[in-house]
Amino acid sequence: MSGKPELVRDLDENTYHADTTSLSASGAKTLLGKRPPSPDADAMIFGRLVHTVILEPHKLDTYAVLDPDVIGVKANGDKADNPTATKAWKDAVFEAKRSGLTVIAPKMLAKARALDAAVRNHSEAGRLLAAATDHEVSAYADHPSGARVRARFDLVCPGAVVDVKTCRDADPESFGRSMNAFMYHVSAANYLDIARANGLKADRFDLICVEKEPTPGGDYRVSVLEIHPDAIDLGRELMAEACERWLALGKRIDLPNYGDGRHVIDLPAYAYPYESIELNLEGLAS
Repeated sequence: MSGKPELVRDLDENTYHADTTSLSASGAKTLLGKRPPSPDADAMIFGRLVHTVILEPHKLDTYAVLDPDVIGVKANGDKADNPTATKAWKDAVFEAKRSGLTVIAPKMLAKARALDAAVRNHSEAGRLLAAATDHEVSAYADHPSGARVRARFDLVCPGAVVDVKTCRDADPESFGRSMNAFMYHVSAANYLDIARANGLKADRFDLICVEKEPTPGGDYRVSVLEIHPDAIDLGRELMAEACERWLALGKRIDLPNYGDGRHVIDLPAYAYPYESIELNLEGLAS
């Protein structure tokens, strides 16, 4: 794939993530010191499921919807106190995983569908979904550093690349902190630059954020957030730094070790009583 920009449709997600010849934004964040969550974590499974329901519902057959209360019964057919500890449940899960399926509970699928409905009923999010010209597209390009970089676009819309995020809090007033913590601005810069290298007219990077938990009234709140150009510029600088590190490491994603010596550590300043801080400041002034 190296040497020219390329858009690849219908590329298997596992094949995309297994690529070691190009650097993704996720790999860049690891190089920058941001460890990604485990891909087997429930939150990751739920996030992938929501993406499937919203963007690729035809791929729901890659999931096995198993109800432990129905399947996890005792050998005599009686209800078990701990359904997931029964042989019947373990056998069902084993068979599903052997078939390459991701096991989910009916409640998880119902919740994902509720989030999908919330997104589609949101005027701007629904408009972006309807306007999308492509979705789940893998894209490749050469970074100015010489590194081969890649991205996987959730949605390609006229003038924008759009990413769908499940989150705890989608409040536009505070989401900047989440953007900084998860380095979404690095992803935005990488995605936009790769999109433009492939001839796509992408001026914006939008996030469709949907909260994973309902309000007291039962609604799943949604916000559509456009990442500010200044944040994208910073993300571009960080992506360049990650590319340089990746190339210096021989195209490996790794982090420096902590050295062979002893480190003296202390509590952060906020952990000390206020009076102690005052005394320390007075001592410095004397």
